[in-house]
Amino acid sequence: MVWVKICGLTNVEDAVTAAALGADALGAVLVEASPRFVTAERARGMFSEVRGELLGRGLKMPAFVVVTVAERPEDVLKLEAELKGTGVMCVQLHGEEPPSLVRALKKQGLKLRIIKKVGVGGANADADELIRSAAAYDAAGADAILLDTQAETLGGSGRAHDWRLSRAVTFALQGRAKVILAGGLNPENVEAAVKTVRPFGVDVSSGVELRKGKKDSEKVKRFIERAKSVRVE
Repeated sequence: MVWVKICGLTNVEDAVTAAALGADALGAVLVEASPRFVTAERARGMFSEVRGELLGRGLKMPAFVVVTVAERPEDVLKLEAELKGTGVMCVQLHGEEPPSLVRALKKQGLKLRIIKKVGVGGANADADELIRSAAAYDAAGADAILLDTQAETLGGSGRAHDWRLSRAVTFALQGRAKVILAGGLNPENVEAAVKTVRPFGVDVSSGVELRKGKKDSEKVKRFIERAKSVRVE
Protein backbone atom coordinates (compact mmCIF):
# COMPACT_ATOMS: atom_id res chain seq x y z
CA MET A 1 0.00 0.00 0.00
CA VAL A 2 0.99 3.61 -0.52
CA TRP A 3 3.02 5.24 2.24
CA VAL A 4 1.25 8.35 3.60
CA LYS A 5 2.84 11.36 5.30
CA ILE A 6 0.76 14.01 7.04
CA CYS A 7 2.90 17.15 7.17
CA GLY A 8 2.72 20.63 8.64
CA LEU A 9 1.73 19.34 12.08
CA THR A 10 1.83 21.90 14.88
CA ASN A 11 0.19 20.16 17.83
CA VAL A 12 0.08 16.82 19.62
CA GLU A 13 -3.64 16.22 19.13
CA ASP A 14 -3.48 16.38 15.33
CA ALA A 15 -0.35 14.24 15.23
CA VAL A 16 -1.80 11.49 17.44
CA THR A 17 -5.05 11.53 15.45
CA ALA A 18 -3.17 11.18 12.15
CA ALA A 19 -1.16 8.27 13.52
CA ALA A 20 -4.26 6.56 14.88
CA LEU A 21 -5.91 6.90 11.47
CA GLY A 22 -3.03 5.08 9.80
CA ALA A 23 -0.48 7.70 8.74
CA ASP A 24 2.94 6.18 8.10
CA ALA A 25 4.81 9.42 8.79
CA LEU A 26 4.22 12.70 10.61
CA GLY A 27 6.01 15.88 9.57
CA ALA A 28 6.88 19.12 11.33
CA VAL A 29 8.16 22.18 9.44
CA LEU A 30 11.17 23.87 11.01
CA VAL A 31 11.37 26.77 8.56
CA GLU A 32 10.33 30.23 9.74
CA ALA A 33 8.97 31.24 6.32
CA SER A 34 6.27 28.57 6.60
CA PRO A 35 2.85 29.41 8.12
CA ARG A 36 3.13 25.99 9.82
CA PHE A 37 6.50 26.74 11.40
CA VAL A 38 7.47 25.17 14.71
CA THR A 39 10.81 25.56 16.44
CA ALA A 40 13.18 22.63 16.88
CA GLU A 41 12.43 22.81 20.60
CA ARG A 42 8.68 22.65 19.94
CA ALA A 43 9.13 19.76 17.51
CA ARG A 44 11.19 17.92 20.10
CA GLY A 45 8.47 18.34 22.73
CA MET A 46 5.66 17.49 20.32
CA PHE A 47 7.24 14.32 19.00
CA SER A 48 8.20 13.18 22.50
CA GLU A 49 4.60 13.63 23.66
CA VAL A 50 3.23 11.90 20.58
CA ARG A 51 5.62 9.00 21.06
CA GLY A 52 4.51 8.55 24.68
CA GLU A 53 0.82 8.80 23.78
CA LEU A 54 1.08 6.23 21.00
CA LEU A 55 3.08 3.81 23.15
CA GLY A 56 0.54 4.17 25.95
CA ARG A 57 -2.31 3.35 23.58
CA GLY A 58 -0.48 0.48 21.91
CA LEU A 59 -0.65 2.15 18.50
CA LYS A 60 1.75 1.72 15.60
CA MET A 61 4.63 4.19 15.67
CA PRO A 62 4.92 6.25 12.47
CA ALA A 63 8.13 7.78 11.18
CA PHE A 64 8.76 11.29 12.50
CA VAL A 65 10.07 13.72 9.87
CA VAL A 66 11.46 17.24 10.24
CA VAL A 67 11.35 19.59 7.26
CA THR A 68 14.15 22.10 6.99
CA VAL A 69 16.18 24.26 4.62
CA ALA A 70 19.94 23.94 5.02
CA GLU A 71 22.91 25.87 3.70
CA ARG A 72 25.63 23.67 5.21
CA PRO A 73 25.91 20.03 6.31
CA GLU A 74 26.62 21.32 9.81
CA ASP A 75 23.10 22.77 9.99
CA VAL A 76 21.55 19.33 9.53
CA LEU A 77 24.01 17.54 11.82
CA LYS A 78 23.27 20.08 14.56
CA LEU A 79 19.53 19.52 14.10
CA GLU A 80 20.02 15.76 14.33
CA ALA A 81 21.81 16.21 17.66
CA GLU A 82 19.09 18.52 18.99
CA LEU A 83 16.38 15.97 18.17
CA LYS A 84 18.18 12.88 19.42
CA GLY A 85 15.93 10.61 21.47
CA THR A 86 12.65 11.92 20.05
CA GLY A 87 12.16 9.17 17.47
CA VAL A 88 12.82 11.46 14.50
CA MET A 89 13.92 9.20 11.64
CA CYS A 90 14.04 11.46 8.59
CA VAL A 91 15.05 14.94 7.57
CA GLN A 92 13.34 16.49 4.56
CA LEU A 93 15.53 19.03 2.79
CA HIS A 94 13.00 21.39 1.25
CA GLY A 95 15.16 24.17 -0.14
CA GLU A 96 17.52 24.43 -3.08
CA GLU A 97 20.24 22.33 -1.45
CA PRO A 98 22.63 20.96 -4.10
CA PRO A 99 23.40 17.25 -4.48
CA SER A 100 26.82 17.96 -2.98
CA LEU A 101 25.20 18.78 0.38
CA VAL A 102 23.36 15.44 0.40
CA ARG A 103 26.61 13.67 -0.47
CA ALA A 104 28.47 15.48 2.31
CA LEU A 105 25.85 14.50 4.89
CA LYS A 106 26.19 10.85 3.93
CA LYS A 107 29.98 11.05 4.18
CA GLN A 108 29.81 12.81 7.55
CA GLY A 109 27.70 10.04 9.06
CA LEU A 110 24.20 11.50 9.25
CA LYS A 111 22.00 8.75 10.66
CA LEU A 112 18.69 10.29 9.62
CA ARG A 113 17.24 9.20 6.30
CA ILE A 114 17.20 12.01 3.74
CA ILE A 115 14.11 13.04 1.78
CA LYS A 116 15.04 15.63 -0.84
CA LYS A 117 12.42 17.91 -2.35
CA VAL A 118 12.63 18.50 -6.10
CA GLY A 119 10.35 21.23 -7.44
CA VAL A 120 8.18 20.41 -10.43
CA GLY A 121 7.93 23.47 -12.66
CA GLY A 122 10.31 26.35 -13.28
CA ALA A 123 13.69 24.92 -14.29
CA ASN A 124 12.16 21.43 -14.10
CA ALA A 125 9.23 22.15 -16.39
CA ASP A 126 9.83 19.21 -18.70
CA ALA A 127 10.34 15.53 -17.99
CA ASP A 128 14.00 15.32 -19.06
CA GLU A 129 15.10 18.19 -16.79
CA LEU A 130 13.07 16.84 -13.88
CA ILE A 131 14.51 13.35 -14.29
CA ARG A 132 18.06 14.74 -14.42
CA SER A 133 17.49 16.76 -11.27
CA ALA A 134 15.95 13.85 -9.34
CA ALA A 135 18.62 11.43 -10.57
CA ALA A 136 21.39 13.74 -9.32
CA TYR A 137 20.00 13.61 -5.78
CA ASP A 138 19.52 9.87 -6.05
CA ALA A 139 23.17 9.47 -7.07
CA ALA A 140 24.23 11.69 -4.14
CA GLY A 141 22.56 9.30 -1.69
CA ALA A 142 19.06 10.68 -1.03
CA ASP A 143 16.80 7.95 0.35
CA ALA A 144 13.68 9.44 -1.23
CA ILE A 145 12.79 12.15 -3.72
CA LEU A 146 9.76 14.32 -2.90
CA LEU A 147 8.20 15.84 -6.01
CA ASP A 148 6.38 19.02 -5.02
CA THR A 149 4.87 21.85 -7.04
CA GLN A 150 7.47 24.58 -7.51
CA ALA A 151 6.37 27.57 -5.43
CA GLU A 152 7.81 30.84 -4.15
CA THR A 153 6.74 30.05 -0.59
CA LEU A 154 7.60 26.93 1.35
CA GLY A 155 5.11 24.08 1.40
CA GLY A 156 1.36 23.85 1.54
CA SER A 157 0.67 25.87 -1.63
CA GLY A 158 -2.36 23.72 -2.41
CA ARG A 159 -1.40 23.70 -6.10
CA ALA A 160 -1.06 20.51 -8.10
CA HIS A 161 1.38 20.08 -10.98
CA ASP A 162 1.38 17.96 -14.14
CA TRP A 163 1.37 14.46 -12.69
CA ARG A 164 2.69 13.07 -15.97
CA LEU A 165 6.03 14.70 -15.18
CA SER A 166 6.17 13.03 -11.78
CA ARG A 167 5.17 9.72 -13.35
CA ALA A 168 8.20 9.97 -15.67
CA VAL A 169 10.48 10.30 -12.62
CA THR A 170 8.84 7.33 -10.89
CA PHE A 171 9.63 5.09 -13.83
CA ALA A 172 13.11 6.57 -14.42
CA LEU A 173 14.11 5.91 -10.78
CA GLN A 174 12.44 2.51 -10.52
CA GLY A 175 14.43 0.32 -8.15
CA ARG A 176 16.44 3.29 -6.85
CA ALA A 177 15.34 6.19 -4.62
CA LYS A 178 11.71 6.12 -3.52
CA VAL A 179 9.44 8.76 -5.06
CA ILE A 180 6.98 10.67 -2.86
CA LEU A 181 4.31 12.82 -4.51
CA ALA A 182 3.20 16.16 -3.04
CA GLY A 183 1.58 19.37 -4.19
CA GLY A 184 -2.14 20.11 -4.19
CA LEU A 185 -3.18 16.68 -2.97
CA ASN A 186 -6.45 16.25 -1.09
CA PRO A 187 -9.00 13.51 -0.35
CA GLU A 188 -10.78 14.14 -3.65
CA ASN A 189 -7.80 13.74 -5.99
CA VAL A 190 -5.34 11.46 -4.21
CA GLU A 191 -6.64 8.25 -5.77
CA ALA A 192 -6.24 9.64 -9.29
CA ALA A 193 -2.80 10.99 -8.39
CA VAL A 194 -1.59 7.61 -7.13
CA LYS A 195 -3.01 5.77 -10.14
CA THR A 196 -1.26 8.21 -12.49
CA VAL A 197 2.13 8.60 -10.81
CA ARG A 198 2.49 5.20 -9.08
CA PRO A 199 4.66 6.68 -6.30
CA PHE A 200 6.03 4.97 -3.22
CA GLY A 201 4.25 7.55 -1.11
CA VAL A 202 2.17 10.72 -0.90
CA ASP A 203 2.58 13.81 1.27
CA VAL A 204 -0.20 16.23 2.25
CA SER A 205 -0.45 19.36 4.37
CA SER A 206 -2.92 22.06 3.31
CA GLY A 207 -5.23 19.55 1.62
CA VAL A 208 -6.36 18.14 4.97
CA GLU A 209 -6.60 21.34 7.01
CA LEU A 210 -9.39 23.28 8.66
CA ARG A 211 -7.05 26.27 8.63
CA LYS A 212 -3.29 26.76 8.42
CA GLY A 213 -1.65 24.65 11.10
CA LYS A 214 -4.84 22.86 12.18
CA LYS A 215 -5.88 19.54 10.62
CA ASP A 216 -9.40 18.33 9.84
CA SER A 217 -9.62 14.78 11.19
CA GLU A 218 -12.33 13.77 8.69
CA LYS A 219 -10.21 14.96 5.76
CA VAL A 220 -7.17 13.17 7.18
CA LYS A 221 -9.21 9.97 7.50
CA ARG A 222 -10.54 10.15 3.94
CA PHE A 223 -7.15 11.04 2.53
CA ILE A 224 -5.42 8.06 4.15
CA GLU A 225 -8.19 5.62 3.25
CA ARG A 226 -8.34 6.70 -0.37
CA ALA A 227 -4.57 6.80 -0.84
CA LYS A 228 -4.21 3.31 0.58
CA SER A 229 -7.12 1.93 -1.45
CA VAL A 230 -4.88 2.00 -4.55
CA ARG A 231 -2.47 -0.90 -4.89
CA VAL A 232 0.87 0.18 -6.41
CA GLU A 233 3.07 -2.54 -7.86
